[in-house]
Amino acid sequence: MNVDNAEDWPFCPTDEQMLKQHAHLVSEENRLLGDEVSQYRNHVAKLIDMHICAAKSPARPAYLSTPTKK
Repeated sequence: MNVDNAEDWPFCPTDEQMLKQHAHLVSEENRLLGDEVSQYRNHVAKLIDMHICAAKSPARPAYLSTPTKK
């Protein structure tokens, strides 16, 4: 049996089936990455809100205070 030529193997996927599976995998990866990007955008928005809230807070640490001009 020649293992290099697998065309006659049972249940061997056709080129069309392999392309369809590859397209499905790429599509699913794209969806997952889109979900991940959306999650990171939400995290960044929360960090920005936290920063704005901390900047408006009257009890700010000294290292966050704006320098005074002399």
